Amino acid sequence: MSQDSKPRYTHGSNSNKLSSDTVVNEAILYELVTNHKEEIKYKQLELQVRGKELEQAHELALKNIKLQEEYLRNVPRHIFKTRLLLYASLISVVLIIAGVFIYCIYSGNQEIAMRIIELTATTVISGGGGYALGSHKKEKSKEPSVEII
Repeated sequence: MSQDSKPRYTHGSNSNKLSSDTVVNEAILYELVTNHKEEIKYKQLELQVRGKELEQAHELALKNIKLQEEYLRNVPRHIFKTRLLLYASLISVVLIIAGVFIYCIYSGNQEIAMRIIELTATTVISGGGGYALGSHKKEKSKEPSVEII
């Protein structure tokens, strides 16, 4: 006889084997269900922790936005103070140079007055040239550059 003609299960000696297999299968299924329950419980805990994390990130973002808002409110005052200090110092330097220049002309030292004009013109021209060169480089760096590979 071939193997296909043999019955697979008989009621004799294999019945004990079948009952033990079903007990093992039930135990495996029970263990699978308990593992699945634990996995669901841990996922719920993970979701709770993630929710708390998102709440804390939201609160931190709100605090950061409030700080940025406060900073932006104070920036104009800071810029005004800085510019006022810059302009005041520039005006005081110009007044000092003008005072020395006028004193030299009235005292008869035209040579010193010409030297003051020469130094002032050189300083203004070199400073203006440096400013123009720097602002041109700044504008040039803002242009998008494309790299060819």
